[in-house]
Amino acid sequence: GMADGLHAGVTVINRDMLTQMQPAELERALAQRSVVFSRVSPDEKLQIVEALQRRGDVVAVTGDGVNDTLSLKRADIGVAMGAGGSKVAQEAASLVLLNNSFATIVEAIKEGRMIFRNLQTNVVAALSTNVTQLFCVLIGFALIPAGLPPITLPVQILLVDFVGEMLPLLAITFDPPDPGLMERAPRKKGELLARGRVYTVFAYGLVRGALAAAAFIAVYRFHAGQPGAWETGMSATFATVILTQFVSIFHLRSTRGAFSRYSLTNPLLFLGIGLSTLAMLAIIYLPVLNAYLHMRPLFDRDLAVIGTALLTFVAFTSLWRRLTMPD
Repeated sequence: GMADGLHAGVTVINRDMLTQMQPAELERALAQRSVVFSRVSPDEKLQIVEALQRRGDVVAVTGDGVNDTLSLKRADIGVAMGAGGSKVAQEAASLVLLNNSFATIVEAIKEGRMIFRNLQTNVVAALSTNVTQLFCVLIGFALIPAGLPPITLPVQILLVDFVGEMLPLLAITFDPPDPGLMERAPRKKGELLARGRVYTVFAYGLVRGALAAAAFIAVYRFHAGQPGAWETGMSATFATVILTQFVSIFHLRSTRGAFSRYSLTNPLLFLGIGLSTLAMLAIIYLPVLNAYLHMRPLFDRDLAVIGTALLTFVAFTSLWRRLTMPD
């Protein structure tokens, strides 16, 4: 029991010790990895919960009796026992365990983390594409004095959102839990994007935008003086932005990167990417769509440029993952 806990590096604080502690001393004690409080009253349980919350922690409290009511009510997440627990405790709690199994709490946390992670991946991927498109527009403006036309048009920006993002990002919501999901430290309360994720949004967006602009310039120069050179260049921009989006999605989904077994766990994602790719090819190669969307077909040298841009982005994302810690 308690003696074993002491040898294992667990701090044990009884009621007498707790009553003599100042608030600052209690908060320092709670900063340790493992702390056990013994023989404490309902008021002292509440004191512990409030001390943890002052530290900025998200607090969960389990209990089944009337004396747990104050702590259950004050905690961020109050968990009451369903079988044999008092009705007062169940009313005060935000969650009732019908089977009284703590393993259910672990599964609930895992489910919540999975939902949050999938939402976060959606947000980062979408924001990255927005940065990409903004950068493409800015580069287009910067190239006008050099005699080059805009590298993308508003209708094509909308097409990227509709064709390149909608189905793949919808499929991400069905991602299963990442194998390393429960090994991560809890996120801070109210935090949607950690600083590292914000850096990733801008890094991916700026590199994708630069690669799309480079693809446009190369393809436009290949066809310089030929009818449809501008439209062919914009087709290269369009294809580069969409294909690099697919790569970024695979890298953002897991802490293990795109080249792991986890990449194969969501068939709906492959279906979404497949349908998006077919729609992209139809827009580029069907003459009836070319006329309205200002696109032209891409051929050998054009495809080689896009393939080079895609491989460059794959290399960049792999390097970025090594240089930064996953959040």
